[in-house]
Amino acid sequence: MLIKFTIENFSSFKDRVTLSMEKTSLSEYLETHVFKTDDDGPTLLKSAGVFGPNASGKSNLLWALRVMRNMVVNSAKGQEGDPIGVINFELNTVTEKKPSYFEIQFRQAGTTYRYGFEADKERVHREWLYGTPNVKEVEFFNREGQEITLSSYFKGEGALKNMARSNALFLSVAAQLNAPTAKELMAWFRSVRVIRNRKRTEGMLQDDLSRSDIVQFLKAADIGILGVEIEEKILRESDLPTDMSESERQRLLKDPKIINIYMTHAKYDGKGNIAGQAKFPQSYESEGTDALFDMFGAIKQTIETGGVLIADEIEAHLHPEITEFVLKQFHNADNKHAQLIFATHYPDLMGLLRRDQIWFTEKDKFGASQLFSLADFEEPPRKDASLAKRYRIGKFGAIPNVDDFFFLGPKSNG
Repeated sequence: MLIKFTIENFSSFKDRVTLSMEKTSLSEYLETHVFKTDDDGPTLLKSAGVFGPNASGKSNLLWALRVMRNMVVNSAKGQEGDPIGVINFELNTVTEKKPSYFEIQFRQAGTTYRYGFEADKERVHREWLYGTPNVKEVEFFNREGQEITLSSYFKGEGALKNMARSNALFLSVAAQLNAPTAKELMAWFRSVRVIRNRKRTEGMLQDDLSRSDIVQFLKAADIGILGVEIEEKILRESDLPTDMSESERQRLLKDPKIINIYMTHAKYDGKGNIAGQAKFPQSYESEGTDALFDMFGAIKQTIETGGVLIADEIEAHLHPEITEFVLKQFHNADNKHAQLIFATHYPDLMGLLRRDQIWFTEKDKFGASQLFSLADFEEPPRKDASLAKRYRIGKFGAIPNVDDFFFLGPKSNG
């Protein structure tokens, strides 16, 4: 379970900012929106929504979490000299020469871990891991450049500390070499998912029970779907266009299985009675239906197995009621360990959130993104106030400063 995520000097974020998933002391009535991790762990929020104008940093915050996750999972697989996928804040002459900073605090198997690193496009400068196997936080390992110090709390061979390349994370390399502590933490990072991933949903269609769950999910959203069918086809060389490049031809023939997805709808007679079903290729469906279908796999897997789901512009192509339907999956009382972090332009979602679940991004005059919570205000608005209305009139900041007098067309002479 995610507790805190901190970045500095990454993309549009110049100064250090922290997104916290810890429940605050604010008196709230939405107690189903929080969960206790375990007897000794903190009480955490099931979701956090990030609001703000376009280009204010919402997407960059979620992107930073994906970058950190992907570096931990994949950096051991790279080669010496491969670039590291970080980008620092380039609107300042000081930060453009400094590494980006990432730190994450999470709860795993009864222990709170704090892991982080500093890296630029070419190498890892620092890396650290601390944890609380008992009451007090202790060091598991610390890295300065290529010098790595391991403590007895880090379970794994001491020789591992000499294995990390300058452009790879030690934690990633140690997990690949089966160090027990690193493997346990790697499992947590793998549980961080992105919400729109069609491959994950398509994979579930092979299982009858999962396919039934997909249908029930789409029915609950009231989009007129009665069923989902799949048709597998083996691609033959004769099916390919003759003008296709040889490299593309070989790529397709290497994995020739194609899965076609069909959605079934009710068919009616002249009196309005159901007279059968009609089957259409998924490509015939609306973008909203496609979006909901793509979401299903990640939502189901996260809620069932735990983890963190990242959703940028969660409302894209969806009716507001459907967006709320997705959010309520995580706020359900039966959800005990899954979390959703989303960015949105839909202020009415504030009415479904606790005040400590609402975050804002906005840029200062130097082009740097700021991150702050509604709970940070000296006098947070009452929990029964219309938060969306107050946000729209600028009470919390983080809204675009639109020029109401701008006109794209020709000007009149009058």
